[in-house]
Amino acid sequence: MQGQSDTLIEKVVDNAYEYKFLTDSFRELCDPCGENVLKDLTKGYDCQDEFQIPKWVSEHALGASYKGNTTLIPSFVQAYLSNSNKKAIAISVAKGSTSISDWEKGESLYNALIAKVNGAINKVGKENVGKKYLIFLQGESDQLNKTSEEEYKRLLIKYKNDLKNDIGIDKFGIIKVGAFAKAFNNGTGDKAIMSAQESVVKEDLDFIMLTKKSSELFENPKYINDKFVGHFNALALTIIGEDAGKNLKGESQNV
Repeated sequence: MQGQSDTLIEKVVDNAYEYKFLTDSFRELCDPCGENVLKDLTKGYDCQDEFQIPKWVSEHALGASYKGNTTLIPSFVQAYLSNSNKKAIAISVAKGSTSISDWEKGESLYNALIAKVNGAINKVGKENVGKKYLIFLQGESDQLNKTSEEEYKRLLIKYKNDLKNDIGIDKFGIIKVGAFAKAFNNGTGDKAIMSAQESVVKEDLDFIMLTKKSSELFENPKYINDKFVGHFNALALTIIGEDAGKNLKGESQNV
């Protein structure tokens, strides 16, 4: 859920920290979040212009927020922690332009995710870790690639099961994808991915639908980055993050 938002909204979240893999350190949670990590788990580089994006995509496993702009992470965590005495650690394992198959166990992106999560757990101490949630906003590339509903669903369940086995996630939270393909090819792949995400939530209790705001906001130009077709602006990301965090907060009372 790296995305390409349009501006930086400065917000420091109380009692929340972001783990940085490359320096094995924590910092106060605020945007810009994430970090550029190459597939060999060494330091990556920023994209200086749009012409570098294909090269960046092919060489990186994880990405920092695009051009240092807003992500949905701070608003999500702030809503999740509101009116509580909890503390949270955010671990950004975002990467733009990925299909669900890119996150399969054994692939470089999965390896980077596991390495970064384990780094954070080791740094804070296993005895200090409470619940672990995976928050997932993905599917746009699968819409464009016309991944079938059955294949997306199969790989999503497999991904969840692997994460449950390898790092012990308590819930796999889905932020329902917007109609990304609609902006490019009349939405021929949109319904399959949306339906798969809706289906797994109903059939597998390890999944939770955190918000459908992304689907709603996608239909309003007010919430789209006018420089990049089909991408949310900072305002939309804060709204989506807040709604998802609020809904996870309610669900976590029962986990």
